[in-house]
Amino acid sequence: MTEAAGFMPILTETKVTLVFSAILGNSALGVAGHELLKAYFWNQEEEREFETSDNLSIEKTKISRVRTATVTYNGSQKSFDPRIYNNKTKPKTINDRYSSKYIVYRNYYLNQYKSKLVGVFDDNKDWWEETYKKRKYILENQNFNKYVSIVGGYNSEQNWDLSGDVYASQFCDKSYISANYYQQHKDQFWLICSVDGINPDNEAESKIISTGTESEFPINDSNKKIFYLTLAQSKKTIKNNQISDSHKNKFIVHNYSQDWWEWSYKYRFEVDKLNEKSKFPLSDSFKNITKGWDSKVDEQNALNKVCKDFYENSGNSSQNEIDDAWRYCSDTGKKDT
Repeated sequence: MTEAAGFMPILTETKVTLVFSAILGNSALGVAGHELLKAYFWNQEEEREFETSDNLSIEKTKISRVRTATVTYNGSQKSFDPRIYNNKTKPKTINDRYSSKYIVYRNYYLNQYKSKLVGVFDDNKDWWEETYKKRKYILENQNFNKYVSIVGGYNSEQNWDLSGDVYASQFCDKSYISANYYQQHKDQFWLICSVDGINPDNEAESKIISTGTESEFPINDSNKKIFYLTLAQSKKTIKNNQISDSHKNKFIVHNYSQDWWEWSYKYRFEVDKLNEKSKFPLSDSFKNITKGWDSKVDEQNALNKVCKDFYENSGNSSQNEIDDAWRYCSDTGKKDT
């Protein structure tokens, strides 16, 4: 049967049902029917068992999914620092001649680091705004002891009591002159106020999201460079104990890199869903996906939301769901052997 003849393609499970019904429902076929049944399954990738009853061997079949390889990244992977804003013009620091506003400087501990602390000047407006965009994910996903909500990069107005909306430049301006305020928020301070975002306290720095992955993924006849974070790089604590520590370096964190999630949806998931001979049928958790990315990560039809649910599942996931998660939620597209 073909689409041209007015029939839709039949899924694997339906085909199996029809074969069973046609052969086993017609007792006149006898042994010949059984041989036809064996011949049908000979070319299928199934798991098979045999039972004997009244001299008739009947095959019980569990349908397995065809294990075809999916697309993955090309070449080698590189690391990048998600905190860095690569601008040709370096920002002016509070150690520059432009820092006359900090002559009365009471936070003596910071004196040795003035050359890496960015000044709150209009000349630096671009740096403040672009760096805020780069570091916003880390600000919102890092577990700081005392967290100050930051709404934007630069505001030239002074806000010493940090009331209302607080901008990164205002937060740093306050911290530069108040040793007490700096001590309360020093981990967040180094992320926001320093040129490179690096905390000179090595122990504190090791807890900060500081490394991402850069890979080239195939798009039609070319490649696209995509930046993303794995679960390990995002420092996420997950509930799924079926994801080992080493595997956390393969699964992509659900709330970062819209580019990656839309790529996985288009070049892996959609291809599989349209092709019966690929990895079909999809598990229950994945079969209703219709898009790759939801910025709020709360829509059940978004791939990144389904992967998030898999990461947070404290129970036992089915093998089909685990296979789908490796295929659509990891950078390799397959489980490590």
